[in-house]
Amino acid sequence: MGAAGYLLKLISAKPLRAEVVFPRSYPGFDGHFPEGAILPGFVHVQLAMDVLGSAGLPCELSEVRDAKFIAPILPEMRAVIDLT
Repeated sequence: MGAAGYLLKLISAKPLRAEVVFPRSYPGFDGHFPEGAILPGFVHVQLAMDVLGSAGLPCELSEVRDAKFIAPILPEMRAVIDLT
């Protein structure tokens, strides 16, 4: 478990791909939603920045204009993140 409270493993740098697992105890799930926890959208954005950082790539978020999260991340789910 990393400092962020979830497991992040860089799979490849080109293309940039990582694997992530958020434990059920991850604070981001608190209250979102009690009857069926899903990872909040802002954590998806932070996750993308963490993946870039783990690859040694600089990143700085200036704004989010439009965001659509088509696949929820659930507790204990293994998710693969591809960034282009």
